[in-house]
Amino acid sequence: MDSIRSVVKKSSPSDLVVATIRKIIAMPPRAARIALKEMTKPSKKQRRWIKKVKSPEFKGAYIGYRMKYHSRKDAEKRIKDADLVIFKIHGGGFRVGHCTMYMSAFISWLKILKQKHDINAVVVSVEYGLAPVVSYPTPSLDCLSAYKHLVETLGVPGSKIIISGDSAGGALALETLMRMYSPKMLENLDAPRTNFSVQKPAGVFLSSPLVTAETSSNSWKEFNKTDIVSYQLAKLVIKELLGGSSVNPDEVAILRLSHVQDRFDRFLPNNALVLMGDIEVMRDDISNIVTNIKNGECTNIELYSENYAHDWYFIREIVKKADKKMLFKYDEIFAEFSIKSIKEALLVPDIPPVHSVKSTSISFNSNQNSASSTSPVILSSDNNNLVNELVTPLKEKTNLYDSATPVPLAKSIATF
Repeated sequence: MDSIRSVVKKSSPSDLVVATIRKIIAMPPRAARIALKEMTKPSKKQRRWIKKVKSPEFKGAYIGYRMKYHSRKDAEKRIKDADLVIFKIHGGGFRVGHCTMYMSAFISWLKILKQKHDINAVVVSVEYGLAPVVSYPTPSLDCLSAYKHLVETLGVPGSKIIISGDSAGGALALETLMRMYSPKMLENLDAPRTNFSVQKPAGVFLSSPLVTAETSSNSWKEFNKTDIVSYQLAKLVIKELLGGSSVNPDEVAILRLSHVQDRFDRFLPNNALVLMGDIEVMRDDISNIVTNIKNGECTNIELYSENYAHDWYFIREIVKKADKKMLFKYDEIFAEFSIKSIKEALLVPDIPPVHSVKSTSISFNSNQNSASSTSPVILSSDNNNLVNELVTPLKEKTNLYDSATPVPLAKSIATF
């Protein structure tokens, strides 16, 4: 079955994959979950990397080389000792998806980080409740509980963490940060950060994040009939997420992120990486919030865009065979972003800011017909050169990743 599934996924035309996924995720909930799970089930080889965990505070998977064969105690020791922990929240419109549906991306990250950069990394991927079995705010609270498990129970410092989410998982990632560091924003978007006892993560990586319930932008009108996400699905998602209640979506924090205009450092890390599709319905909404973050001058943000549909980076079957190398290039971009972020987090303490520092970058792929351009355009870089001068030689000068935190598994995973 693994080989058959692999052939189907690799040989199907991109447009057919988009149309198939579009139909699957709009099916009745149970049927949609079964169909998508079968399509995204990890292969036998990939399952060796997965340690499933189920406890009151965390349900999901610890992912790393041969993690399956570890006891939970040893797996959690490995997480504590890791140089980098990627905290991942999957997408799926709050109604489908599971914590191991993106194993190709996860394994590629971990291999690049180890083989090219000598960074021991693990993925902590969250399994949260899905609508309509549960309604808001249960998915958000599940993710918050999982994040607290990582930073409080396991004691992993924020300087080692990259938080990531795609599509609906992007919204959940952002709300998790808001609930953790600036919970009063859930009721008042102007509220300040109140939690300084836990360090913010080093960075956030978002792919086609959901940031609003609005469907009135030009990109919605242009791509509603061809993207994975449609008007019909958007209405269904909101209805199921709210449990059929009469609550106004704009009163739900997870759906009004686009209303935040400034002071993003109340909950966002210092560094952010965002990917989107040129031909996805959420393109304009994502562009707008990235622009607001850039204008806030508190977060270094990079935006990359390719000529594909919604969440093309994680739903890799969307990408045409001729462009598959592009995915590996973005895996490398993510790895480099993560390393720079964790090094910078060690240099810049997460303390109440005295004043803002302008150090922001944003990049777009201006060629709408190309799927290979990945060079960012720097719009503002007043302090980027200074940060790079400090960060680049940091590992060589201070040897941050060796004897201070011994990693007994380093030799056994030196090669994959």
